[in-house]
Amino acid sequence: MLIRRCVYENINKDEIHKLFPAEASPEMQRLLTLLLQKFHSEWQEDIQKERGTLPRFKTMTWDMVSQEGELMEPLAVINLKVAVAMPNLDELLKDTPTHIFASVWLDWKKTKFYSTHFSELVRLASLYKYGGIYLDSDIVVLQPLSSLNNTVGLENEHNGSNLNGAVMAFRKHSPFIWDCLTEFYATYDDTLVRWNGAELLTRVGKSFLNKASPLDKTTELKLQPSFAFFPISHDNITRVFLSNPGPRTVVCLSYDI
Repeated sequence: MLIRRCVYENINKDEIHKLFPAEASPEMQRLLTLLLQKFHSEWQEDIQKERGTLPRFKTMTWDMVSQEGELMEPLAVINLKVAVAMPNLDELLKDTPTHIFASVWLDWKKTKFYSTHFSELVRLASLYKYGGIYLDSDIVVLQPLSSLNNTVGLENEHNGSNLNGAVMAFRKHSPFIWDCLTEFYATYDDTLVRWNGAELLTRVGKSFLNKASPLDKTTELKLQPSFAFFPISHDNITRVFLSNPGPRTVVCLSYDI
Protein backbone atom coordinates (compact mmCIF):
# COMPACT_ATOMS: atom_id res chain seq x y z
CA MET A 1 0.00 0.00 0.00
CA LEU A 2 2.91 2.34 0.74
CA ILE A 3 4.29 1.89 -2.78
CA ARG A 4 0.90 2.36 -4.40
CA ARG A 5 0.23 5.48 -2.31
CA CYS A 6 3.64 6.82 -3.29
CA VAL A 7 2.74 6.53 -6.98
CA TYR A 8 -0.65 8.17 -6.48
CA GLU A 9 0.81 11.11 -4.59
CA ASN A 10 3.67 11.72 -7.00
CA ILE A 11 2.16 11.01 -10.41
CA ASN A 12 1.76 14.72 -11.18
CA LYS A 13 4.98 15.83 -9.52
CA ASP A 14 8.48 16.24 -10.88
CA GLU A 15 9.74 13.23 -8.91
CA ILE A 16 7.90 10.81 -11.20
CA HIS A 17 10.14 11.97 -14.07
CA LYS A 18 13.16 10.32 -12.45
CA LEU A 19 11.78 6.97 -13.61
CA PHE A 20 11.95 7.88 -17.29
CA PRO A 21 14.51 9.09 -19.85
CA ALA A 22 14.40 12.77 -20.77
CA GLU A 23 12.85 12.17 -24.20
CA ALA A 24 9.73 10.52 -22.71
CA SER A 25 6.92 13.06 -22.71
CA PRO A 26 4.98 13.74 -19.49
CA GLU A 27 1.90 12.23 -21.13
CA MET A 28 3.81 9.02 -21.89
CA GLN A 29 5.18 8.90 -18.35
CA ARG A 30 1.72 9.17 -16.83
CA LEU A 31 0.34 6.52 -19.19
CA LEU A 32 3.07 4.04 -18.27
CA THR A 33 2.47 4.69 -14.58
CA LEU A 34 -1.25 4.07 -15.03
CA LEU A 35 -0.50 0.84 -16.89
CA LEU A 36 1.55 -0.25 -13.89
CA GLN A 37 -1.37 0.48 -11.62
CA LYS A 38 -3.95 -1.14 -13.87
CA PHE A 39 -2.33 -4.47 -14.56
CA HIS A 40 -1.20 -5.36 -11.05
CA SER A 41 -4.24 -7.11 -9.61
CA GLU A 42 -3.41 -6.18 -6.03
CA TRP A 43 -3.68 -2.50 -6.99
CA GLN A 44 -7.10 -2.73 -8.59
CA GLU A 45 -9.10 -2.20 -5.41
CA ASP A 46 -7.04 0.86 -4.54
CA ILE A 47 -7.48 2.23 -8.04
CA GLN A 48 -11.25 2.01 -7.68
CA LYS A 49 -11.06 3.99 -4.43
CA GLU A 50 -8.74 6.60 -5.92
CA ARG A 51 -10.30 6.82 -9.38
CA GLY A 52 -11.57 10.34 -8.81
CA THR A 53 -8.06 11.67 -8.11
CA LEU A 54 -6.14 9.83 -10.84
CA PRO A 55 -5.28 11.58 -14.14
CA ARG A 56 -7.71 10.77 -16.92
CA PHE A 57 -7.06 10.29 -20.63
CA LYS A 58 -9.60 11.33 -23.23
CA THR A 59 -11.58 8.29 -24.47
CA MET A 60 -9.12 5.98 -22.70
CA THR A 61 -10.41 2.44 -22.18
CA TRP A 62 -8.70 -0.60 -20.72
CA ASP A 63 -10.98 -3.16 -22.39
CA MET A 64 -9.00 -4.33 -25.41
CA VAL A 65 -11.90 -6.35 -26.82
CA SER A 66 -15.55 -5.39 -26.53
CA GLN A 67 -18.26 -7.91 -25.67
CA GLU A 68 -19.14 -7.96 -29.37
CA GLY A 69 -15.58 -9.00 -30.18
CA GLU A 70 -14.57 -5.67 -31.71
CA LEU A 71 -11.04 -4.50 -31.02
CA MET A 72 -10.67 -1.24 -29.13
CA GLU A 73 -7.86 1.25 -29.73
CA PRO A 74 -7.18 2.85 -26.32
CA LEU A 75 -3.66 3.91 -27.21
CA ALA A 76 -4.38 5.61 -30.53
CA VAL A 77 -5.56 8.77 -28.77
CA ILE A 78 -1.96 9.60 -27.81
CA ASN A 79 -0.45 8.46 -31.12
CA LEU A 80 1.44 5.41 -29.85
CA LYS A 81 2.49 2.87 -32.48
CA VAL A 82 0.78 -0.04 -30.74
CA ALA A 83 -1.43 -2.65 -32.39
CA VAL A 84 -3.92 -4.62 -30.32
CA ALA A 85 -4.75 -8.16 -31.46
CA MET A 86 -6.90 -10.98 -30.09
CA PRO A 87 -5.06 -14.28 -30.68
CA ASN A 88 -6.67 -17.16 -32.53
CA LEU A 89 -5.90 -19.78 -29.90
CA ASP A 90 -6.39 -22.77 -32.20
CA GLU A 91 -3.99 -21.36 -34.77
CA LEU A 92 -1.48 -20.15 -32.19
CA LEU A 93 -1.28 -23.49 -30.36
CA LYS A 94 -1.36 -25.70 -33.46
CA ASP A 95 1.62 -28.09 -33.69
CA THR A 96 2.58 -27.45 -30.06
CA PRO A 97 2.14 -29.72 -27.02
CA THR A 98 -0.53 -27.33 -25.69
CA HIS A 99 -2.96 -27.47 -28.64
CA ILE A 100 -5.54 -29.28 -26.45
CA PHE A 101 -6.15 -26.03 -24.54
CA ALA A 102 -7.80 -24.51 -27.62
CA SER A 103 -10.44 -27.25 -27.73
CA VAL A 104 -11.32 -26.95 -24.02
CA TRP A 105 -11.32 -23.15 -24.00
CA LEU A 106 -15.00 -22.75 -23.03
CA ASP A 107 -14.53 -24.86 -19.91
CA TRP A 108 -11.05 -23.53 -19.23
CA LYS A 109 -12.23 -19.91 -19.09
CA LYS A 110 -14.49 -20.80 -16.13
CA THR A 111 -11.54 -21.69 -13.90
CA LYS A 112 -10.45 -19.30 -11.15
CA PHE A 113 -7.08 -18.24 -12.57
CA TYR A 114 -7.96 -18.52 -16.24
CA SER A 115 -6.92 -15.00 -17.24
CA THR A 116 -3.47 -15.41 -15.70
CA HIS A 117 -2.94 -18.90 -17.12
CA PHE A 118 -4.23 -17.84 -20.54
CA SER A 119 -1.71 -15.01 -20.72
CA GLU A 120 1.10 -17.32 -19.60
CA LEU A 121 0.30 -19.76 -22.40
CA VAL A 122 -0.13 -17.08 -25.08
CA ARG A 123 3.23 -15.59 -24.10
CA LEU A 124 5.03 -18.92 -24.50
CA ALA A 125 3.23 -19.92 -27.70
CA SER A 126 3.82 -16.53 -29.34
CA LEU A 127 7.52 -16.61 -28.53
CA TYR A 128 7.82 -20.14 -29.89
CA LYS A 129 5.91 -19.56 -33.12
CA TYR A 130 7.19 -16.11 -34.02
CA GLY A 131 10.18 -15.33 -31.83
CA GLY A 132 10.88 -11.82 -30.56
CA ILE A 133 10.75 -9.96 -27.27
CA TYR A 134 7.98 -10.27 -24.70
CA LEU A 135 7.44 -7.53 -22.10
CA ASP A 136 4.95 -7.34 -19.25
CA SER A 137 2.68 -4.32 -19.63
CA ASP A 138 4.22 -2.60 -16.59
CA ILE A 139 7.80 -2.74 -17.91
CA VAL A 140 9.34 0.67 -18.60
CA VAL A 141 12.04 0.34 -21.28
CA LEU A 142 15.00 2.65 -20.67
CA GLN A 143 17.49 1.13 -23.12
CA PRO A 144 17.44 -0.68 -26.50
CA LEU A 145 16.65 -4.39 -26.25
CA SER A 146 17.84 -5.39 -29.72
CA SER A 147 20.91 -7.17 -28.34
CA LEU A 148 18.82 -9.63 -26.31
CA ASN A 149 18.65 -13.17 -27.65
CA ASN A 150 17.39 -16.32 -25.90
CA THR A 151 17.39 -14.38 -22.66
CA VAL A 152 15.39 -14.29 -19.44
CA GLY A 153 16.11 -12.55 -16.14
CA LEU A 154 16.52 -13.83 -12.60
CA GLU A 155 13.82 -12.98 -10.07
CA ASN A 156 15.98 -11.27 -7.45
CA GLU A 157 19.44 -11.16 -5.94
CA HIS A 158 18.44 -13.06 -2.81
CA ASN A 159 17.03 -16.09 -4.62
CA GLY A 160 19.08 -16.37 -7.77
CA SER A 161 17.59 -19.67 -8.89
CA ASN A 162 14.14 -18.27 -9.72
CA LEU A 163 13.42 -16.95 -13.22
CA ASN A 164 11.17 -13.99 -13.98
CA GLY A 165 9.14 -13.96 -17.19
CA ALA A 166 8.46 -10.21 -17.27
CA VAL A 167 11.13 -9.80 -19.97
CA MET A 168 11.80 -12.67 -22.37
CA ALA A 169 13.65 -12.61 -25.71
CA PHE A 170 13.86 -15.83 -27.73
CA ARG A 171 14.34 -16.97 -31.29
CA LYS A 172 11.62 -18.63 -33.31
CA HIS A 173 11.24 -22.33 -32.44
CA SER A 174 13.45 -21.99 -29.37
CA PRO A 175 14.08 -25.43 -27.79
CA PHE A 176 13.80 -23.87 -24.33
CA ILE A 177 10.36 -22.41 -25.07
CA TRP A 178 9.32 -25.77 -26.56
CA ASP A 179 10.28 -27.43 -23.28
CA CYS A 180 8.22 -24.78 -21.45
CA LEU A 181 5.16 -25.61 -23.58
CA THR A 182 5.70 -29.32 -22.94
CA GLU A 183 5.91 -28.68 -19.20
CA PHE A 184 2.81 -26.47 -19.30
CA TYR A 185 0.78 -29.31 -20.82
CA ALA A 186 2.27 -32.07 -18.66
CA THR A 187 1.97 -30.37 -15.26
CA TYR A 188 -0.86 -27.84 -15.70
CA ASP A 189 -2.78 -27.10 -12.48
CA ASP A 190 -5.71 -24.68 -12.66
CA THR A 191 -5.69 -24.15 -8.86
CA LEU A 192 -2.22 -22.59 -8.63
CA VAL A 193 -1.24 -19.12 -9.85
CA ARG A 194 2.55 -19.15 -10.22
CA TRP A 195 2.96 -22.88 -10.90
CA ASN A 196 2.24 -22.42 -14.61
CA GLY A 197 4.18 -19.17 -14.91
CA ALA A 198 7.32 -18.07 -13.06
CA GLU A 199 7.68 -21.41 -11.29
CA LEU A 200 7.34 -23.24 -14.61
CA LEU A 201 10.15 -21.16 -16.12
CA THR A 202 12.35 -21.98 -13.14
CA ARG A 203 11.65 -25.72 -13.32
CA VAL A 204 12.28 -25.89 -17.04
CA GLY A 205 15.36 -23.65 -16.81
CA LYS A 206 17.02 -25.98 -14.32
CA SER A 207 16.24 -29.13 -16.28
CA PHE A 208 17.18 -27.52 -19.62
CA LEU A 209 20.63 -26.47 -18.43
CA ASN A 210 21.29 -29.84 -16.76
CA LYS A 211 20.10 -32.28 -19.42
CA ALA A 212 22.41 -34.10 -21.78
CA SER A 213 21.96 -32.60 -25.22
CA PRO A 214 23.99 -31.79 -28.35
CA LEU A 215 22.56 -28.26 -28.19
CA ASP A 216 24.78 -25.41 -27.05
CA LYS A 217 22.62 -24.68 -24.03
CA THR A 218 24.60 -21.57 -23.10
CA THR A 219 23.41 -19.89 -26.31
CA GLU A 220 19.85 -21.24 -26.14
CA LEU A 221 19.23 -19.96 -22.60
CA LYS A 222 21.05 -16.91 -21.26
CA LEU A 223 20.29 -15.72 -17.73
CA GLN A 224 20.57 -12.05 -16.86
CA PRO A 225 21.08 -10.87 -13.25
CA SER A 226 18.00 -9.36 -11.65
CA PHE A 227 19.36 -5.80 -11.67
CA ALA A 228 19.75 -5.89 -15.47
CA PHE A 229 15.98 -5.99 -16.04
CA PHE A 230 14.61 -4.90 -12.67
CA PRO A 231 16.92 -2.23 -11.21
CA ILE A 232 14.04 -0.84 -9.15
CA SER A 233 12.19 -3.48 -7.15
CA HIS A 234 9.03 -3.20 -5.07
CA ASP A 235 11.32 -3.10 -2.01
CA ASN A 236 13.06 0.13 -2.97
CA ILE A 237 10.83 1.94 -5.47
CA THR A 238 9.96 4.70 -2.97
CA ARG A 239 13.49 6.11 -3.14
CA VAL A 240 12.98 7.34 -6.72
CA PHE A 241 10.29 9.70 -5.45
CA LEU A 242 12.68 11.50 -3.13
CA SER A 243 13.80 15.02 -4.00
CA ASN A 244 17.43 13.88 -3.81
CA PRO A 245 17.51 10.12 -4.49
CA GLY A 246 21.31 9.95 -4.49
CA PRO A 247 23.86 8.54 -6.95
CA ARG A 248 22.88 4.88 -6.47
CA THR A 249 19.53 5.49 -8.16
CA VAL A 250 21.24 6.98 -11.20
CA VAL A 251 23.68 4.06 -11.37
CA CYS A 252 21.00 1.38 -11.13
CA LEU A 253 19.13 2.90 -14.07
CA SER A 254 22.21 3.02 -16.30
CA TYR A 255 23.14 -0.68 -16.28
CA ASP A 256 24.15 -1.80 -19.77
CA ILE A 257 22.66 -5.16 -20.81
